[in-house]
Amino acid sequence: MADLKAEVEANNSKFMTAFNAKNFEDLGNLYTEDCVLMPPGGATVTGREATAAVFKAASDAGVATVTLEVDDVIGQGNDVVSERSRFTMKTAEGAIADEGKFIVVWKRINGQLYLHWDCFNSNKK
Repeated sequence: MADLKAEVEANNSKFMTAFNAKNFEDLGNLYTEDCVLMPPGGATVTGREATAAVFKAASDAGVATVTLEVDDVIGQGNDVVSERSRFTMKTAEGAIADEGKFIVVWKRINGQLYLHWDCFNSNKK
């Protein structure tokens, strides 16, 4: 299980690096081609391009950095991993723009884990 958690954390690091560098194409490529993203307060989107566009919109709205912290990882067979974690989004000035939690179902394709279903929600009331 520790190896799975380390693998998810390494992929989350790629996500944070891509978002923080405003490289939304690389961020989208961390997802499966038929991924589903369920963001708070917005419609469900499918596919890499639509998913990347949601995160670009957050960046355009003032989110400068994203931090992801893994709470738990569960392997479900050889090709599926579930993750329960937390996120913090900050502005360029360092103020917290949003924070909350998320559930991701990862799918292994050709040995590589990709985000497949991603549902997150804010702790804001």
